[in-house]
Amino acid sequence: MSNKDSYEVFTIGSILNPTSSHRNSVEKKLNEISDWKPVLKKALDTHLAPILHKTFSGLSVQIPTDIKNGLQNAYNQVLVRNIVLQEQFVGFAKVLNEHQIPLVPLKGIYLSEVIYKDLGLRHLSDIDVLIKEESLDRVCGIMSDDGWQVKSALLHDSLHEERFSHAHPITLVKNEIQIELHTHLYNWNQFTTLTREKLWEDVRAAKFLGVEIHQFSNELLLQHQCLHLHKHLFGYELKMLSFCDIREILIAKQDVFDWARFEKVNVEFGYIEEISRVLYLSHKFWNVDVPVNFRNPVMPTSELDERFWTFMNGVSRNEDVILKNKLDKNLNRLDYLQSNEDKLKYVAGLVFPSRAFMKKHYQLDENTWLFPYYIYRLVELTYKGFRAVLAKR
Repeated sequence: MSNKDSYEVFTIGSILNPTSSHRNSVEKKLNEISDWKPVLKKALDTHLAPILHKTFSGLSVQIPTDIKNGLQNAYNQVLVRNIVLQEQFVGFAKVLNEHQIPLVPLKGIYLSEVIYKDLGLRHLSDIDVLIKEESLDRVCGIMSDDGWQVKSALLHDSLHEERFSHAHPITLVKNEIQIELHTHLYNWNQFTTLTREKLWEDVRAAKFLGVEIHQFSNELLLQHQCLHLHKHLFGYELKMLSFCDIREILIAKQDVFDWARFEKVNVEFGYIEEISRVLYLSHKFWNVDVPVNFRNPVMPTSELDERFWTFMNGVSRNEDVILKNKLDKNLNRLDYLQSNEDKLKYVAGLVFPSRAFMKKHYQLDENTWLFPYYIYRLVELTYKGFRAVLAKR
């Protein structure tokens, strides 16, 4: 089976409510498969296996028993995990409701219920929640008293903390469950002009799983999904499941989605190019119906196509590719900084970060002598930098 045929098994097979035409197309592709193991591996790697299990179960194709069992097991594992995560989210939301602290459930925890409507279909790794920045310390205190460990996003030094802070500065951890507390939707390098205050102007109150939440308009919901995918597209982990999210949101909201407002919002906050890149790929490779004015990115489409296939083929997991992308990220950060003094501080903080960062990054205890690890870090970064430069050629 060719690479294109293999990819179509995933894109068409992952449609939540396939038409008879979709099912016929998938059946045709499946009948051409001679080696099923790579199909199962890619299904598991992309987290599409649970959806494919549902689709394939309704087909007349003879699928090897071990492959069927692999897809079934993936569905069952996601179902069990998501039941636990959903219960934890409800408990967390009830606590915030009691203290009158508003929250917005983000990404998978919301989409699995509202869009996928089956807890076994949409893979979740953790719980993402947006809260107001002024509520962060209060929420951490409440959850700490309830036995949750509060972990801060520890950056290299004070300059990194000040200029390149995370959108989710705190992670709550308990019994292998993680709740990421976001105070913004976007990190510094997404160059947003969308302020936290403006963000909360777009939310509306709603009931979700029996608790009080807030949720964004359909247009901001789609913007977040697109920009989240774009961040990974230009990082080193493209989440194919995000294409499903975008497609299924637009299918579910097609009668009420306001494309004119969507364009206005993205023009206002300077995201049209990023949005166009993602929606171009969504339309071309993921069967997403998108207005033509959102399918014309400035970036050459050949480069976007190449990047898509790099991730689809799993090349992005190659260590040299990861090192190249990390180098690009650091170069972008240096370019972002205005003064030579800040640039020098950034490099110094990267090579010789704080003691707290070193202890966490290299898992050192209090009695470990740090000096050898600073020397090791200098050698390590020099070696990785050399490999990254070679990978860029």
